[in-house]
Amino acid sequence: MSKLWWLTLAFASAIAYGIGASATDQLVKRSKCSSSAVTASYHFLGIWLFLASILIGLPYGLQIGAWSDLKKAFTTSNFFFILAIAVAFFIGDIASAQAYHTAPNAGYCVAIQDLYIIPTTLLPVIFFSAKL
Repeated sequence: MSKLWWLTLAFASAIAYGIGASATDQLVKRSKCSSSAVTASYHFLGIWLFLASILIGLPYGLQIGAWSDLKKAFTTSNFFFILAIAVAFFIGDIASAQAYHTAPNAGYCVAIQDLYIIPTTLLPVIFFSAKL
């Protein structure tokens, strides 16, 4: 494996997290669901994706009304947003985990992964007519 493989994985993680964060932001705004319900929804789907590689837990701290929002997310067109978010975060988490394992220092990965702010800022402008 290339010595710079961690760099590629860290950039892949940054892009995937940026996409997931942008989509989460838009789903919360458009559906009026609580952010904790949206987070719980994509993590629920993410569990099935992660079963092949790692065991993770659901997020906690659900807000009032979150359980009804969770049900709503799976019974409306919001489901495709949830699925896209789950896939984006799944890819980001896998790339991040592998980047940490191969990087000379985990701090390098975090510094690069924090570039997710770029797609998180620009994707809503490009795709959802958000203000910059």
